[in-house]
Amino acid sequence: MSDALITSRDTKGRHAVKLFEDAYNKAGLNEEQAQRLNQQGGKLQAAITAAIRELTRPLRLAGEYKFLSPRAAGTLPATEAFDPATLSQRSDLWFSDNTRKWILPAATPIDALPGGILDGFDLIKNAFDREIKSELPAVHVISASEFLARAAVLTANQPNGKEGDLLVNGYANIWYVEGLNSEVFAVFVRWYADDRLWRFYTYQLVDGQWSAGDRVLLATADALVS
Repeated sequence: MSDALITSRDTKGRHAVKLFEDAYNKAGLNEEQAQRLNQQGGKLQAAITAAIRELTRPLRLAGEYKFLSPRAAGTLPATEAFDPATLSQRSDLWFSDNTRKWILPAATPIDALPGGILDGFDLIKNAFDREIKSELPAVHVISASEFLARAAVLTANQPNGKEGDLLVNGYANIWYVEGLNSEVFAVFVRWYADDRLWRFYTYQLVDGQWSAGDRVLLATADALVS
């Protein structure tokens, strides 16, 4: 099969555009609704991209996944220009000593980030980092700056443990983050209902084992570093 990229101008792309046109026409929008949709073009594009990503996800045989179960892609919200120093103003965030040592110092102020796709894999059995990473896409490490910017928005969108793309049931939301000295760390974000806090913990990739029920999260390709 050819590796050539297909665009909306190719035959297959034109067919997909026609499918969108048919769905749009069937929606029966009035003028006000159509305008409201256009005003949320960024969200519409993100939702369409998420659907495309989900429907074109490479199929793998069940036996090829020993530790992970792919979940439906979520929407990665856009962020405003971000300065890691502002995190200290959030009373609902707590950072472990290792996070303060290895992740926060590696983060610098960055410009606004576009919205995109939030891919995820749920652990179906206990697994070590090396086992998890063997089943993840090749590109799955995010920079410290972008991780903190994304996590700040995602946690703010789930105040008081509100349901969403981040687990709030006591299990870990795991990211692989490029931190201090370009070392890759496992960072997990967990909601602690008793403390009403999102806690951030950071570990080196050694022999720590994650639990079935935890979730690994990946940002869009544009936000990833390796």
